[in-house]
Amino acid sequence: MQAAAHQGRGGVVSKGLCVRVALVVLTGLPAWTAAAARADDRQPAAGRDGSTDTWQVIYIGEQRIGYAHTTVRTIQRDGRPLVRTRNETKMQIKRFGQSLKVETLLETEETPDGGLLGFTMEMKNPPAGTSRTVGRLDGDQLVLEKTDAGRTSKKSLPWDRDVKSPAWQERALKADPLQPGQSRSFKTFMPEFNAVASVRIAADDQRLTKLHDGQSRQLLKVQITQSVLPGMTIRGYVDDGGETLKTEMDFLGQTMTTYSVPADVALQEIAEGGELDLAVNTLVRVERIRDTHETKRITYRITIPDEDPAAHVTRGDTQSVRRLDGSTAEVTVTAVPIPDMARPGRAEAEYLAATEYLQCTDRRVIDHARRAAAGETDAARIARRMEKYVHEKVSKKDFSIALASAA
Repeated sequence: MQAAAHQGRGGVVSKGLCVRVALVVLTGLPAWTAAAARADDRQPAAGRDGSTDTWQVIYIGEQRIGYAHTTVRTIQRDGRPLVRTRNETKMQIKRFGQSLKVETLLETEETPDGGLLGFTMEMKNPPAGTSRTVGRLDGDQLVLEKTDAGRTSKKSLPWDRDVKSPAWQERALKADPLQPGQSRSFKTFMPEFNAVASVRIAADDQRLTKLHDGQSRQLLKVQITQSVLPGMTIRGYVDDGGETLKTEMDFLGQTMTTYSVPADVALQEIAEGGELDLAVNTLVRVERIRDTHETKRITYRITIPDEDPAAHVTRGDTQSVRRLDGSTAEVTVTAVPIPDMARPGRAEAEYLAATEYLQCTDRRVIDHARRAAAGETDAARIARRMEKYVHEKVSKKDFSIALASAA
């Protein structure tokens, strides 16, 4: 993408890297893309209980960033069969020159038709501590227990028995493979967001597809979309038996690709210093904007080859978009005057409650907020004091931590 700034009397706009969303997409990828994939010449090892053991390698552009390992097995409990899936993902990238390593573990237990019974999801991102969420079905409620920064919180979500496990998609494709032109929709739980998503898989046609070993095969191309992150589409390439051998997804101006591979290929180490710098590689340089605090309005011209940038830019009271042609748009950002005194409106309870990343009931978070406010009662002045407090007190920016919460 290319961007140019003009009409120099404008408000500064921050084009930050949405690292949290990016890493949630990365860590959630196997659950969306039929993680237990194989190729004809690398059948997953099958145990006596029918278990399978499969591997994928993950790329962004031409750079390998990690791998996924999935095992699936059937167990018996109280005389009925259940399916257990274990997916491990390890990724290694850089952000602004600092190494960022993320390991996730997702274990699910479900009925043979995909009904979710329980799950455990862990994320390790040293030097931060392990984040862990455990979910279990209790009647018509899904009970969630989240542990982060040594603190545990609980909540319950109303549950619909038609909602499928995160691992269901892969098994459904193999049990009943799609034919060209067919589609399938279902609801699934996404532990990365603690939310239910509507998933649609639409089959296109057969495509000659190059795999990781350099060989090409005729595979059915499918489009996978979900409702939690609209606009993000995964392209899967599936064989006649419903096995997904390759996936692709447009990601921050590049393509994220997974391939089915043998274990020794997936486990190859990424050379130290050879990691992809996801932050630097996705920056868009613009001319320096002078006198930014005095600037009232600025217009950016954005060009994305073969794509309409206007479709990706938010519109609102302070930002307008004008489409120039199929690949170029102008985005005008207008500064909002900061009032001397605030007139806060009524906030709904959901916007005042603690979340898994903003623990507003945490003692240390409350202490910092009180110190930042320094006795002020006006909301606008408190907001400015908090901004100044963070600017002055955060002396170390650690880009090796992906999803650090307030606590």
